[in-house]
Amino acid sequence: MLLLLAWLLMADSPAVRAGGADLRASCNSDADVVGRLEGGAPARVLFAISGEMGQCAKVESGGRAGYLLMGELTGLAAFEKGRREASDQMIQMLRSQLTRLPSEAPGKPGLDGALELLERGQPRQALEAAENLLRSGPKRDPFQLAVAGLAAYQSDQPQRAVEYWTESLALRADPAVEGLLRKARKELAGDTGREKVQSHHFKVRYDGGAVSDAVAAEMLETLNEEYARIGAGIGCRIDEQLAVIVQTDGAYRASTEAEAWSGGAYDGRIRVVLQGRGFSRATRTSLAHELVHACLARSGRFPRWFHEGMAQRWSGEQPDAAMLEEVKTLRKEPVLGASAREAQVYYAWAWWRVDTLYRRQGESNVREALARGQLIYSDNTP
Repeated sequence: MLLLLAWLLMADSPAVRAGGADLRASCNSDADVVGRLEGGAPARVLFAISGEMGQCAKVESGGRAGYLLMGELTGLAAFEKGRREASDQMIQMLRSQLTRLPSEAPGKPGLDGALELLERGQPRQALEAAENLLRSGPKRDPFQLAVAGLAAYQSDQPQRAVEYWTESLALRADPAVEGLLRKARKELAGDTGREKVQSHHFKVRYDGGAVSDAVAAEMLETLNEEYARIGAGIGCRIDEQLAVIVQTDGAYRASTEAEAWSGGAYDGRIRVVLQGRGFSRATRTSLAHELVHACLARSGRFPRWFHEGMAQRWSGEQPDAAMLEEVKTLRKEPVLGASAREAQVYYAWAWWRVDTLYRRQGESNVREALARGQLIYSDNTP
């Protein structure tokens, strides 16, 4: 996302630096100045992004909202441990569920096929398979209902998912299903997107009252372009139409359990917050970033540093030269999240490690390894 590094800032008392700073409409060099903040003015940090001008934070101060460069703020405390993206959380929850469910599958013929389809990013076919099993069985099974709910949710059918998960929980308590059900209900209550525009590979859903048809069409065109570029680069293949949900910041907060800093997610669907007026460069980068996560999820299971390094590489972000020189001295994965500096080091290190992988192995070898769901790297040597 242009929330490529959308870290949560746990700020004790952030404030504008001495001398004051201009509040901008976005993190782009041509952004309009929407106000001037005096030095020392308290600023509530909503989220941090890495944009065209470098690292920025969206802040609220004195009833106004806009973007400041990170260097224009003081009093920033430690980042939350890890870049706990909503997409990471959801992917982990879904995969944990998918890992556990097959152990219960004996005696339930055909369910392995539905699970495999989910892992390959084909939730609509997985839903059809799961529903066929439910119709053919003598009684409703909570395990099959849970899988059907996962498939419906990833197919962008949250109401159907709610129905399946509610029925599953009525038959057997399950904390993971309860968590997913809560998320789906919150989404239904806050998501107002009803309009759709689609191509062979993508279905963009949006609220026509907040997002214009022209912007939605431009986003769809961009997704097709980025898919061609990223697909050629890492061998991504989308076999089933991928749902992309575009929302304003307010709608995104109302319909998800995402943290205040989050500006996008991949949870089987791509979610992005529309940044700025119209279709900005920031939003385009956000789409590319989440599309990389979607592509990698279809190729295999990879470590977090690889996901983040690849997402940065293929959506166009690169750490500054000074930070890169620093991380080149590291010989093991740095700790993530103890401080803002450590978080920056981690993401620079992830980018550098992926860049090193490409330089050593070559793009074609990396692409071939991804096609096999493998990585060519040593855990001991970046």
